Amino acid sequence: MIRRPPRSTLSSSSAASDVYKRQGQQIGGRSVNGAEWKERDRQGVDMIKYLLTLYFSVVRRKIADTMPKAIMAYLVKPTMNDVHNVLVEELYKEDQLDELLAETKDVTERRKHLVDTVKALENALTLLNEVVEVGANTVV
Repeated sequence: MIRRPPRSTLSSSSAASDVYKRQGQQIGGRSVNGAEWKERDRQGVDMIKYLLTLYFSVVRRKIADTMPKAIMAYLVKPTMNDVHNVLVEELYKEDQLDELLAETKDVTERRKHLVDTVKALENALTLLNEVVEVGANTVV
């Protein structure tokens, strides 16, 4: 008698479905419905959860490290360059050049006071030099 291979359907009426059911009940020498297989599945799921948690923590850290760099590159630096350009344009306008270079009243007064102080110190130095010369001539 010639044996025909089982049909490749999973309907409950076929002989092939019995073969598939028997193959599904034993995987790797262990019963699918047994406690050992369920424990192994739970350990596998726990391991996958743990690895995913580690992966997402690494991704979270990378994003946290990258965000300040991205903010500097795409927000702060272009704004800084734009503001710099506008300020330089305002600075080099011809009609405002004299106004920008003018001293304030406080600076002018302070400069005059310091010039007077320097003149007084120079005068005091010349007087001290004369006293030293006179004292050197009189000591014999």
